[in-house]
Amino acid sequence: MFDRLNKKPKLILHVGFHKTGTTSIQNALVKNESLLKKAGYVVPSFRDLNGRFVPNHGVVIRTLFDRDPEKFHVNIRFGINGLNQKKDYLKQLESYQNSKEDLILSGEGVGVLSFEGLEKLKIYFKGYNIIPICYVRNPYDFTCSMMNQSIKSGRIDSSPRRFLNKSDDALRLTHAFKEVRFFSFDEVKKYDIVEHYFEEVLGLPKSELKLSDDKNVGISGKLARLLMDVNLSEPWSIAGSANDVRVDFDPELIEFSKDKFFLTEDELTGLKSRFEDELAALNYITGLKLVNSYRVSEPLALTDEDIETISSKSHFLSSRLKGLFWQAMEPYIVREKRVESKISFFSEKLLDADFLIKTAELWENEGNINNALFFMEKAKSIRPNGPTVLAKILKYKESLGLSDYD
Repeated sequence: MFDRLNKKPKLILHVGFHKTGTTSIQNALVKNESLLKKAGYVVPSFRDLNGRFVPNHGVVIRTLFDRDPEKFHVNIRFGINGLNQKKDYLKQLESYQNSKEDLILSGEGVGVLSFEGLEKLKIYFKGYNIIPICYVRNPYDFTCSMMNQSIKSGRIDSSPRRFLNKSDDALRLTHAFKEVRFFSFDEVKKYDIVEHYFEEVLGLPKSELKLSDDKNVGISGKLARLLMDVNLSEPWSIAGSANDVRVDFDPELIEFSKDKFFLTEDELTGLKSRFEDELAALNYITGLKLVNSYRVSEPLALTDEDIETISSKSHFLSSRLKGLFWQAMEPYIVREKRVESKISFFSEKLLDADFLIKTAELWENEGNINNALFFMEKAKSIRPNGPTVLAKILKYKESLGLSDYD
C-alpha cells in the first residue's frame, strides 16, 4: 500500500506515551497479524540475543538510536551487551527494508528518544512516509501511574518530579516531525484503546479484531508504598548491573490489596502548581484538552486482613526480601499484634531455633519480656536441652515473677 502523493510506503510510528495502553496495543498487533497483513501492513518481529520475543518495538528502537545502548536499562536487566544487540537488531530490521508494504512500529521508548536519536530514526527510515501516533495522558494520572511502574520495577528514584516532563517529549516530537497525531488517552480509554488504534489509526474494523487479555497491570497503592522502602535496600540494579535479589521477583505474586496508587493530599499540596503548569504546556503543544484528575490516596494503613493476606503469600519472597518487607510493614501494625503477625509472616522460620532465639533476644532488648519468653519457649520445643534456651527462660520467668510451672 503506497502513499499516492509521496510514492512511499507508510511507517505508522506509535510512539507512546508510556502508561497509555501501549502494551495492549502491541499484544493486539501480534495477535492480529493475519488481519494486518491482509490490509497491507507489516509488523516486524524481533528477538533479543537471549531469544526472548520483543513485541515492544521501543526496546529495539532505543537500542538502535539511543546514544549508548549499553546503558539502556532493558539490556542491563536481561544481561545483554548493548552494542552486540544493536548489530543484531539492525540485521533483523534490514530483512523488512525491501518490503513495499506499510510498516507498523509500536514502542513507547520512541517518545523519550533525544532529538539526535529521532533524527537518526528519520534518516534510517527515509524511504518511508513517517506518521507518528501519540496518546497523551493528563499529567497527574500519568505521574501516579509512572511512579507505580517505577516502584514495581525496583527503582530507587520514583519521586513524582521525575515524571513531570512529558511536555518536553511532546515538544521534541513536534520539532522532529512535520505532523504528529496526538490523541487524549483520557477520552479514548472510555471506550477501548486497542479498538481506537485499529479503527482510527489503521482504518480497520473492530468487528474483526482479536483482543488480548495481556496488559501491563500496576500494583496496589498499599503494596507500592511498602515496596518503596524495600527498593531503597534492594533496587533492581546496583552499580549498573542487574541485582540478583530482584531479577526474578514479581511483586504481583504478593499482591494483597485492590486500592489504586495516587499521591496523598500532603504529597499533592506542594506539587499542584507544577501539575497545572505541565498541563497547560501539554495542552498547548498537542492541541488537546486534558484535565488533571487529582484523585488522592489515604496515608498507608494496614488492616488485619491485609496482614493476613500478605503473610499467606510471603513464601514467594526470598529470605532477604522477606526481612525487608517485614521492616517496611512493622511500623503499620498495631504494637499488640506485632508478635502474632511476625509469627504468621515468618511461619516457616518457626522451625529455626536460632531465628527464634534471636527474635526473643530482640524483644528482651526492647524490654518486652513477655514476647521474649514466648519466642524462647518456641525455641525450647526445638532444643529442649539447649543451655542458652533454658537459661534465658529461667531469667525471663524470674523477671516476670513466674515459677517453672507457669
